Amino acid sequence: MSDNTKYILFGAGDIGKKALRCIGPERVDFFVDNSTAKIGTIVEGIPVISFDELKKIHMGFQIVIAVDPKKYFVLAAQLDDAGIRNYVPFLNLEGSADELPPVSVTKTGASLLQGKKKVLMAAYFFPPLGGSGVYRSIKFVKYLRDFNWEPTVISTDQVPPDQNYMDESLTAEIPDGVEVIRVPDFIGTLRKTSFPDYKDDILEFLGSVLKKDKTAAAVFDSLRGNRTGEAELLTCPCAALTWAYDVVRYIEKNIDIHQFQVIYTTSGPFSAHLIGAYFQSKYGIPWVADYRDPWTQNAAFDYDTNSIWYKLFSALESIFLHQADCSLTVAPDLAETYIDRFQLERNKMVCITNGYDEADFRAVELPPNPMQYFIINYSGLIYGQGRSIVPILKALQQLRDENLVDITKIRFRIVGTKGAESEKLAANFGLQEMIVQTGYVSHIEALQSNQNAHILLLLAGCDAKFKYFFTGKIFDYLRIGKPILAIVPKDGIVDKTLRETGHGEAFLDTEIPQIKEMILREYQKWQRGEEQKPLRSPLIQQFERRHLTGMLAEVFQSVCS
Repeated sequence: MSDNTKYILFGAGDIGKKALRCIGPERVDFFVDNSTAKIGTIVEGIPVISFDELKKIHMGFQIVIAVDPKKYFVLAAQLDDAGIRNYVPFLNLEGSADELPPVSVTKTGASLLQGKKKVLMAAYFFPPLGGSGVYRSIKFVKYLRDFNWEPTVISTDQVPPDQNYMDESLTAEIPDGVEVIRVPDFIGTLRKTSFPDYKDDILEFLGSVLKKDKTAAAVFDSLRGNRTGEAELLTCPCAALTWAYDVVRYIEKNIDIHQFQVIYTTSGPFSAHLIGAYFQSKYGIPWVADYRDPWTQNAAFDYDTNSIWYKLFSALESIFLHQADCSLTVAPDLAETYIDRFQLERNKMVCITNGYDEADFRAVELPPNPMQYFIINYSGLIYGQGRSIVPILKALQQLRDENLVDITKIRFRIVGTKGAESEKLAANFGLQEMIVQTGYVSHIEALQSNQNAHILLLLAGCDAKFKYFFTGKIFDYLRIGKPILAIVPKDGIVDKTLRETGHGEAFLDTEIPQIKEMILREYQKWQRGEEQKPLRSPLIQQFERRHLTGMLAEVFQSVCS
């Protein structure tokens, strides 16, 4: 496109703001958004107009749809229905590939099948794809052979544009001989921006499951037959629906499904469970569904419980939970909530927490003693409700103003995310010089950053709805043995774990004096040059990954018999 092109961005949310920074605000005249709350406002200096206004002025502009893949096809259908064709997805401006890659299969070394049962594992996120969702799957695959199970993994080749984390180091953990099949997700990654030729087959695939529930069937039927409705269904329950269907097509064409004793699916994306539901229904193969995060009960999302989509997702979740031979969750209280809410038999829901891999820590080196700075370390992404660094900044500001600490000797390091927002917040407290952001790093580098710190910060939200939220990073924190400062609900699962192990303290975000006290106590130890001995509660051994994989193998054996 020429440098004289003028743009309108369809979507005034976070991705729209990212597109604005990419294109340049001097070249963007308007945002357009369907949210009535945003119409007439100013976002990043750019006015937000309605879709009706867009229809009057769109000629002469390049429209960029700047939303996540799930919403893209709905907006594209809306533009098509209005006769507007001058649009592209934001991803195209970032240089997406025009050629669609084929399915790839990786298998190195000798297979070790003798005497082992086989499990087909549908794990969308798998190395070298990175991000927090990867670790559970790769650790299970790493240790399943120890328990006489041989995994075959079916994954994808590229993550969605808003989750672009890669960690090549994790591929070394895939055992030799394990087959990894990578089926591209063309829709979820916006490498294909038109309806698939076989959309009717995809909708039939989805509908065959939804029609097991009257509510879901009614919603499905109401959306069939019009372009916008079908666009919504093609990304239901998420943008990976087409990937799930392509996985089923590939397996039925190329693999003897009867060689597997168990099908295992893990979410997100929640479309992955359609794979398990399909093969269990058609071939009678036992199915284990793993929920790394809750779905309709996820405290990090504000669902409109009166919307048709919430009702549809709740119905689909119920279908999955009742159909699966066993479902897994990551926290004991969540398992009880599932059993009560969906009236499940107790043996159909099992808790297997996330954990730490003892082998990962062999490469972690002891930090220099003493360290030059007193370091508070946050490892992970800062997103969602409650994950605010403001309570820590308030505590540090007060400690500085009371002359209790030398703020020039303190570093607040954020590992895994990098953006202007954290620096802007720190600047509000006059602490911008203290902030260090590394951006996304490998898992081993993240572990080393935890080791080279004096306090490990855990953010999970203080609302009561987060009581059962067992964030994955806590297990690496527990194993590294540094004091954990957690901003979490009282009497929640994190609070209880810290009290039982003695590995840290939990606070509400309003308990600034108590947060100050913990920071000051550890700061003064560092200031006196005291050696920080690692905390080593034997209670954390229950979270070791090999042990947890043994629990998974027991579930597999149970559903087989």
